[in-house]
Amino acid sequence: MKLIGSVLLLTALAPMQCQGDPPSEQRRYEHPPEALYALAAHLHQEGETRAWRITLQTIVERYPNSREAVMAKDDLERSDSADSPRAKPSATEPAKEAADPR
Repeated sequence: MKLIGSVLLLTALAPMQCQGDPPSEQRRYEHPPEALYALAAHLHQEGETRAWRITLQTIVERYPNSREAVMAKDDLERSDSADSPRAKPSATEPAKEAADPR
């Protein structure tokens, strides 16, 4: 009877011993969104803007619940706002410094 009780107790405690994935610095592999985000960073650094955008969009589409998808969305939004006509002064608009008579 004690043996059965001990086995049941150890079995009940077993799931508590498994705490999920180790921290990223201790893992021996990368999750796909991590690897894709690292690739996107490399592409951006190399000036491959189109490939960078496609890679970020792939992360968002295929791994929408990952933290990399959140970062990819932020990167894409920042890129879109930087590319928008409102973000850049128009060539026809006079510069504010030139309008200042001082």
